[in-house]
Amino acid sequence: MSALLLSESEIRDYVSKYAFLLDMQANAVFIVNTAAVIEYANPAFNQLTGFDNKSIPGFLPSEILSRFKRVQGLIKQSLAENKQIIYKDTLRLDSNSQILPLIFTINPLVGLKSNQVQGALVTIKEDAQQLIQYFDDETEVLSQRIRILSDELRSKLKLINALFDNSPVGMMILDDNCTIMHINNVGKNIFKTSSSLVGISCNSFYNVDMSRFDHVANGMLAPERITAMTATGENISLLRCSVKSKDDEGLIYESFMDITEIENARIASKTAKDATEDLNKSKIDFVANIVHELQAPLNIIMGYSQLGMEANPDKNDQEIQNYYKKILNSGNELKSYISNLLDISKVEAGKFTFNKTVELLNPVISYVVDEYQTLCQKNNIQIELDLSNDVGELEIDSIRIKQVIRNLLTNAIRFSPANSTIIVSTHKSGAYVDIRVSDNGPGIAEDELEVIFSKYEQSSLNNRYSGGTGLGLAICREIISAHNGRIYAENGLEKGSVFVIKLPAL
Repeated sequence: MSALLLSESEIRDYVSKYAFLLDMQANAVFIVNTAAVIEYANPAFNQLTGFDNKSIPGFLPSEILSRFKRVQGLIKQSLAENKQIIYKDTLRLDSNSQILPLIFTINPLVGLKSNQVQGALVTIKEDAQQLIQYFDDETEVLSQRIRILSDELRSKLKLINALFDNSPVGMMILDDNCTIMHINNVGKNIFKTSSSLVGISCNSFYNVDMSRFDHVANGMLAPERITAMTATGENISLLRCSVKSKDDEGLIYESFMDITEIENARIASKTAKDATEDLNKSKIDFVANIVHELQAPLNIIMGYSQLGMEANPDKNDQEIQNYYKKILNSGNELKSYISNLLDISKVEAGKFTFNKTVELLNPVISYVVDEYQTLCQKNNIQIELDLSNDVGELEIDSIRIKQVIRNLLTNAIRFSPANSTIIVSTHKSGAYVDIRVSDNGPGIAEDELEVIFSKYEQSSLNNRYSGGTGLGLAICREIISAHNGRIYAENGLEKGSVFVIKLPAL
């Protein structure tokens, strides 16, 4: 125990004697006893390790920094062998994660009285050569990284410039005073100039209201149509987009497209549309007036024909009765043609109106069939009804649906031979209700099944039958389409034609 006290006493004497000089050292210095416990550390060591010098004495080096574990072993070796040991290592500084290359010099301290090793003096200094090499390596890595980033930046700038200069729309960059800093060739062409325009205010062509950017969160104004003036003084229409950068420079990026031709075409189209609407209205008014003018004398003709059939004193004269019937039938057909002409005019003008209500379908069809029973009697044609009970109610305009059924029955009667049967049926088919009108006539040519629904188009069979305007089926399709349904024609399995209507079920 006395030897240890002597050792500690001699070390303290050494520290006391040389502490002033040790504290002045720029290099880190610490002194350990024979157990490698730190007895002294200078301020440079404190700065290196980040410890307070008052708390360091009494600790092993490895307890100060785990990185010193290897140094601690070398200190014990130096104490045991009484020799100087020089050791190189690195230390990562936590403050900035910098790697610091160091040289540790371990010198045994021999007691003046005992002539025995009483401890060791450890000096730590930066390895200048290794530090220079380290910085050279780091500088090379950094330089290489800068070169790579510079190459990438140049490539990106080339790409951006290429996109900017070859953009199909006009583009320019403005400073916060709306002065043009850059403009591509398309922009120059739009403004009809070959000058660079750099340094010229954008307000020479169109105004940029800077205050508007204060009211948008992302600095982007919504696309807008504006009027601009070219360098030659012409007014043009532009579709313009504008974005203000969020950095301190506050640059404005403008892109614009010349839509003068499109705008002129839009105005011309609107003018033409307005003129067409006016024309359609005039057409409807004209047709309505014609229909009104024709209906008056037509009603008189039909009225006198009916009266003649009923009041003729010689009612047994079949020939005269047939004359009256022909006049009456022709009047009915003419009235139907006039009505179709008025309807198709409304269709073309988009004025064909509907009043839909929820109604039972079968009674609507029965009502029309009852109307046509008398008309069928002259050719001994029968109309049979096959109405399914599961059809129920539909949302329909019953007046328009009756108009469709009348048109189909008129055609069926016209093309049916004497002593034949027309079948009108309804049944539920999934999400639709089907109405079918089948006759025993000559059928329809396969290449005309769709054509007959076009305006003013008729089946080639009309050349042999009673003609028509070619408007009835076109009107039927408009009516059924307005009910979100379909109407089409097909030929029967053996003979005749079948017209099918599909209406949405409730």
